[in-house]
Amino acid sequence: MSRYAWSNNIINASGGKGGLQETRSALKAAEEWKEQCLQDNGSMFFEGRQIWTPQNFEILRESYNRSPDISEKDFMKKLEGQLRPLHEANQDDVIILMAEILWLMWLPQSPRNMRAEEKKSNIRKILSWADIKDLARVEHFLDQSYENHIANLGTWYNRRRWPESTYAIHLLHQLKEETTHLETRLATHKSFALFCDEVAKDLSRNPQFRHVIIYLLFPDDCERIFSREDKKKIIRRWSEHSHNKMTPREMDAEIAAIREKLESNSEIKELQNDQDQEHLDFYQPWIRAEWDTGYIANGKDEKQSRSKSVRSGPVPSESITGYFVIRDPNRPASTYLLHFGNHDMWKVGWAHNPEKRCADINKHIPFELLEELPNLKGCRWTLHKTQKRRNARSAQRLEQAILRELKRKKWTTDTERAKCKENAILEIWDKQVKENSPP
Repeated sequence: MSRYAWSNNIINASGGKGGLQETRSALKAAEEWKEQCLQDNGSMFFEGRQIWTPQNFEILRESYNRSPDISEKDFMKKLEGQLRPLHEANQDDVIILMAEILWLMWLPQSPRNMRAEEKKSNIRKILSWADIKDLARVEHFLDQSYENHIANLGTWYNRRRWPESTYAIHLLHQLKEETTHLETRLATHKSFALFCDEVAKDLSRNPQFRHVIIYLLFPDDCERIFSREDKKKIIRRWSEHSHNKMTPREMDAEIAAIREKLESNSEIKELQNDQDQEHLDFYQPWIRAEWDTGYIANGKDEKQSRSKSVRSGPVPSESITGYFVIRDPNRPASTYLLHFGNHDMWKVGWAHNPEKRCADINKHIPFELLEELPNLKGCRWTLHKTQKRRNARSAQRLEQAILRELKRKKWTTDTERAKCKENAILEIWDKQVKENSPP
């Protein structure tokens, strides 16, 4: 679905920064790995060596999975203690196997998570435990395969290297050991996802590598979304179904349906054309600002800490928001206050067209709100107050001022909603409107 990754380091057709770049080198390496290592027993690093064999996997699982190091040492020092003895036992191929598995796990990671040089340095170190001297071919291969990245996998993927890698080893070992099922499991992304989920269930885990490996093998059928939490946010934003009881495969199917809906939307097509972007990606800033409430769509891929703000929302930019509404920072806009039924529940935001925004919000009442309040049958958001401003930036500043005051009084939920009496929120509204009046 997406063979492209968003980058702020490229110059787009309009002369601005930011655009989708191909992930060709990483995906090409993944295709070669599938042929040489999964469907055969070869090696990515050393031509002619039989590395990816069930026998080598069994030894690796015994030395690594079943022999955890629970000391306070870092990952690489623990790994050295687990693998170096294999050299003395003439099992260098097993050390190479571990190096290639970690190469695969690190293949999609962006420099924000792990720089290419760090990846290469770690692999060199692992291979040194097998006393391998000539690394010229390996160096060339690493330079090529790590030329592009695929996604920001977050810090958690690196912090959980042992559970992630033990899952990867267990999964790949089963693929190699049960060769009669290999063709069936690799037939479609759905059959492979089912297999990955069964292995994860056996280990009682929700590994991130599950999302990584499915995408690497089926990039035309899967999203480059490697975070379960990001998938939940996207479903929460655009789906009428709750993700709470969805299996990983059901979440993937729901996101595929969301993509189809977005790609068929005329306003999004127009925006893609304006941005000279042929391909839709959920991490494009104007898309991401819709589903990731902590993201600031200012041309930089960064998070705003929830400890500093209840909800920043997107800083006004030419992007999609609401339910397929294009926001323009220079057009007049209004800060609004919505009231939910006759409950003490309020919602603060800004929009170019508050009436339409209210109508759109009522099409998708959040499931978490349904759980918060009883007797919601027939309840809807109504437009209680609006304050028109000369542009979107001014409207957003007023919105944030009101949210900060609500947070200070501890009346906010973890979104832009607040629980308090009508007179209390109107007092804050009137005060902030006065204090934040445009010059």
